[in-house]
Amino acid sequence: MAEDRIYIPYPFRTPRMDQSVPPNQVKPGSFGRLSGIDGRFYGGLRKFYGMREVLDLDDEAVIDMGAIDTYSGPSFFRYVTFQKRNTSTVYRGFVIRWDNVNSLTDQQVDLIYTLDNGTNWLKLPIWASGAGNGITSSLEIDCAVSAGYLLVAVDTKATKTVYWSGSALTVVSSGPGNFDSELTAPTLNTSAVDTSFQLRGNGTYQIAYRFYDSTRGIYSALSAPLVVHLDRLKTTKAVGTISFASGGDSGIMIAGDVFTINTRTYEYIDSGSDVTIAVAAGGTSGEHATALADAINGDSSATVTASAQSSSVLLEAIVRGTAGNAYGLSVVEVEPNADDISVSGSTLSGGGVVTAEAETQVKITLDFPAHGSVGGGDYTEFGALFDTLDIFRTIDLGDTTATQGAIFYLEQTIAKTGNWATSGDWDNLTVDVGTLVDEALPFQTMYDPEKDVVAAPPKSGTIGRYSNLTFMAQATSVDGGYDTLSSSPEHISPEYFSTYNKRVGDPEDGRPLRFIPAGDSLFQLSYNAVIHIFKSGKLKPLQYSRLHKKRGIVGKEVAHSSGNSVFMITGLGLVILNATDGSMGSITSADRVLFDDWKSEISTIKSCYDSLMNASFFLNPTRREMVILWHSTQVCSMLDGANFVAATSGPDISSGKNDRAFFITSTGLIVSPDNLEAGSGTMWDLSSGYTLNGTATATSTTTLTDDNATLNDDMKGARLYMTSGENAGDSREIATIDNGTVVTFTSNFDNDIATGDTYAVSPTPFSLRAWALQHEEVSQFSRWITSGVALKVRKLSGFDDISNNKWRVGAYRNGGTSIESTVAYPSVSSNPADSAEAMNVEGVD
Repeated sequence: MAEDRIYIPYPFRTPRMDQSVPPNQVKPGSFGRLSGIDGRFYGGLRKFYGMREVLDLDDEAVIDMGAIDTYSGPSFFRYVTFQKRNTSTVYRGFVIRWDNVNSLTDQQVDLIYTLDNGTNWLKLPIWASGAGNGITSSLEIDCAVSAGYLLVAVDTKATKTVYWSGSALTVVSSGPGNFDSELTAPTLNTSAVDTSFQLRGNGTYQIAYRFYDSTRGIYSALSAPLVVHLDRLKTTKAVGTISFASGGDSGIMIAGDVFTINTRTYEYIDSGSDVTIAVAAGGTSGEHATALADAINGDSSATVTASAQSSSVLLEAIVRGTAGNAYGLSVVEVEPNADDISVSGSTLSGGGVVTAEAETQVKITLDFPAHGSVGGGDYTEFGALFDTLDIFRTIDLGDTTATQGAIFYLEQTIAKTGNWATSGDWDNLTVDVGTLVDEALPFQTMYDPEKDVVAAPPKSGTIGRYSNLTFMAQATSVDGGYDTLSSSPEHISPEYFSTYNKRVGDPEDGRPLRFIPAGDSLFQLSYNAVIHIFKSGKLKPLQYSRLHKKRGIVGKEVAHSSGNSVFMITGLGLVILNATDGSMGSITSADRVLFDDWKSEISTIKSCYDSLMNASFFLNPTRREMVILWHSTQVCSMLDGANFVAATSGPDISSGKNDRAFFITSTGLIVSPDNLEAGSGTMWDLSSGYTLNGTATATSTTTLTDDNATLNDDMKGARLYMTSGENAGDSREIATIDNGTVVTFTSNFDNDIATGDTYAVSPTPFSLRAWALQHEEVSQFSRWITSGVALKVRKLSGFDDISNNKWRVGAYRNGGTSIESTVAYPSVSSNPADSAEAMNVEGVD
């Protein structure tokens, strides 16, 4: 008798999900829904293996971390990597905002980082909680990296810079600080003649200062200038005379004659005094005067200079002023003749008379303001931002009363170390100005007011880096909130912002939400526009062009880049933005997920890219689902049970090589796709020593009991799926584990858990809805009745000695949205005869 049953093969050859049409209208070979598969492979369906643990923030792996799962857990998660300045060491880790004090309005922001490829982990607070910092769980946050500097921007808060200072990893406010008044001018302490300085005694000078960080290349604004009018005129030098007259010794010196000039003694020929006067060249008064002058001028300790005349020596004090009037002057001649030499007086005289000639070597001594003289803060805060003080001055401005418009030059710097390292030292700090001659100043650094208008980075939560520039969204204020600001192209510092580098935004475009680099360009993404930013060279200007208007991203974290493309969710759905020509292509196979299932949470989607999986991940934390775009096969699939709160991507933690996707749970567990299939194959990479698949040994409405299980507190927060019974296919979050055998949930299952029901902890569920049977080449008008199913699979592993070794197969009746209650549980086996079971369902599509 001929077989009257129809056998319909379902060859699953491509991992292609098509949510652009209702599930009962997909073409043969496509799936109405496909979840838990590795979409990199054609020729069949390969299961997505699971995740691999990277770091558990709650298991004391991070020093001083605290219990991250005590309250609401993390609300922001971003991968960062930057260099430890002046070393070959690289920091890799995550910036995390989390609830440390049971407050959604006072969140903590930490850098969790490793210096040794993940062996040891450290924590650096960027914003500490408990201090009323006002950082809520919903404030926009963004991060950017420039070589050895990490910049963290939080909306409405001052941007922070993290860098290695040479002794510690340091956090400071970015830019020059946010002070509400200018630096107060220094004050004049005194001026004095000093041969080590070069100011003109009748000059007019302006002097100002600013703070500088020699590490970060950041300046404060220039202080108010001090105008100094010097009135240092030269005075006469004290003078005296030693005269030679015709006496008993014929008006010349003889051995033993001693001259005393301001305590210095000079003795002719004999050596009993400070200086011995050499034998005169001849016997005349002039020749003896020359010998005496030579001895005085040759004395390095002399306080006068000498000039020989025909019969005298003129003395002049080396220094100007009245001091020389006190220099003693005397002569003692050897007896018997004491009438050959005389002096003009017992001291020099005539010193200190003011002349009309200005001094040429004057210094100015300045005092700096005390701590409390800066509005909005005091000078002690400058110590955290800066390490150097720059002193600027002008050349001599001459005899003028108008001093505006003068050019300032950098004359000297004062290092913080040893000078103003503490607040007390700052109050006592003085500086002597005038170390360079005016003619040398134009060869020093000139203060350029156009170039040096430095401003604090805006208080916005949007920041990015491109072509050695930092880009930030304008902070929301009376000035708007739609403009784009970029750092100075003339400065290396990523924090150096001014009022000049700004693109005026359009309110219709919305605020800039993200800056995403792709290819050789930067894309500014807003709610209603896509702006292309390009810079063709270091000295070339920035070029902004609007590629798309009335079309933008639907949320802050829905976009990421790979290669020369940006993958993002817009009003069109999931799209690819080509960085080469700006074109935008739609991926419609996920439309019904985004526009229907996810429509209420679409703005909260998180996205990232994994280069080893060659896939883009779009996480819906609310529904605990992902859409995965597989680049190599150009298909989409789903991942259920993905109970993560945020996603990010960056170079592999352990090697710094290929970019990986990272996901974090509400309990602080960070995982990455297990491309090596080395873990337990679960969503949370729970230990294979725990019971991950089991059978309930008691019936309950609120708990699951498995007396044979080894459960662990590590499972708290994970999803537990029922795989058989009335709750089959449903899952709940684990709240507590009691005695390693009893599980309670954050909410109860819809039906009682019965004895014998099987379950799985933190699985990576594999499920699909295939194309309709009506698509097959048989009558579409008959009432279809299924009588059984059989599966043919290969390369099975891991199903030995576990309770979950069954397939669950069902059918949809008349295009329904859920499978019928009659389901089959064929065994998981590579032998089709052992993987078959009866399933009687009528009226299927």
